[in-house]
Amino acid sequence: MPKATKLAAREWVRNTQTLYRLSAPLQDCWPAWRNVMVNVRHETGERTISRAWAYEKPDGTWAAVPGDSSWLACYCPLTERDLAFVESEIA
Repeated sequence: MPKATKLAAREWVRNTQTLYRLSAPLQDCWPAWRNVMVNVRHETGERTISRAWAYEKPDGTWAAVPGDSSWLACYCPLTERDLAFVESEIA
């Protein structure tokens, strides 16, 4: 089964953000959405998954959309179905 592609990761003092490109779009989002950010808090291990913006730079690395230091695209939580799909893709 196809899996997500890890695009980039950023380490912060309190958390780690990892950007993934899913093998297929989320089912309950419009327009079709394939980039997600997994944020893990170091102190608690709590993990959140959100839709993510990102673009590939000429050197092949990935960065946040210009003018914004975050990959986060939407604060709306994913549906249970989309969350299960993301979990299976990044496992």
